[in-house]
Amino acid sequence: MRTLSFSLLALLALSPAALAQIAPLALQVGENSVQVSNLTPGGDVVLFSYAKYVRNGQGVNDSRPRLLRDDDGDGVVTLPGPVPYVSVWIAVDYKTGVVATGAREGFPLYVAPLAPMLRKDADDQIATLEKRILRLMLLVVRPEKGAWTLRGREGGSGDRDKEANGRLSMAFEDAQPLEEGKEKAPKHLKAGDVVVAVDLGHLDVFLSEVGK
Repeated sequence: MRTLSFSLLALLALSPAALAQIAPLALQVGENSVQVSNLTPGGDVVLFSYAKYVRNGQGVNDSRPRLLRDDDGDGVVTLPGPVPYVSVWIAVDYKTGVVATGAREGFPLYVAPLAPMLRKDADDQIATLEKRILRLMLLVVRPEKGAWTLRGREGGSGDRDKEANGRLSMAFEDAQPLEEGKEKAPKHLKAGDVVVAVDLGHLDVFLSEVGK
């Protein structure tokens, strides 16, 4: 018992920054807010969501990538507001590249590896993502350097071959920065980059950290 008490006291004595290194990034999705915790204190988080809902009798598909800052340095960022039930959420610590996924309670969140979709070019470097699917939303995060998104439709915008062949091919260099004026998306991925793709039909989530 004495050893357990000492361990607990030692844990409580750690700074928020040290605790953030121990605890994994956490994402809580509620009916009226989304909260990211165990973030690098004072750092930024890339919060990406895709939702489907009905407004004024019309179906709405809503994609919202955001870059939010932990202004008070407590390792927690909260986004208030109604959260659609049919929605998926991805948070990426902008400093460390650690990822968390979440959805409303009861929603069947499906998360799978994205690595099998990555393709290399003639330079033997990862340059595209390829999958037999109709529509994808892509997020690329290079920790502390930039974050970019790209929407792809098979045979249309975002599809490199522009052919209706059942295969969607998306080039990372075509992605657009979250923040206006930031540098262009990288042509090739490198170790530490985080890649997330959301199936815009079923809202399945695919993710990978390059090199891991």
